[in-house]
Amino acid sequence: MRLWRQIVGASVLAVLAACASHQNELEITGLTPHPLAAAEIMTAISDHTAVMPDGSFEYYAPDGKLFGSSDGQPYQGAWGIKDNLFCTLLDNEIRVCSEVGRDSKGVFWSPDGEKKITRIAALLPGNPKNLK
Repeated sequence: MRLWRQIVGASVLAVLAACASHQNELEITGLTPHPLAAAEIMTAISDHTAVMPDGSFEYYAPDGKLFGSSDGQPYQGAWGIKDNLFCTLLDNEIRVCSEVGRDSKGVFWSPDGEKKITRIAALLPGNPKNLK
């Protein structure tokens, strides 16, 4: 298990390093009362599918790839963790990095780079929607 976490961590860091050359980045901080630390974010999000409030889905593969579907249209990107922030990079080439919070009702972050947090409708283990 420890080796798997090291491999996943190294993969995610490699994806973020590749994304680091992008100049367009939004960091959303200061909105979550008790933000999760990097290890907690990794455990909560890696190999999970987020069901967004608008009905779209995003699968966060352990290798740092992101597969999504919105209104039936597939999309791809990358995800990772930088300085205790959950970051995504989609085809618009804007990396969005947000604090992640958790309470008794679930998890929340800013998926779109807006200065507000969004409660994720559900966070499902694995890739039950078979997103590619």
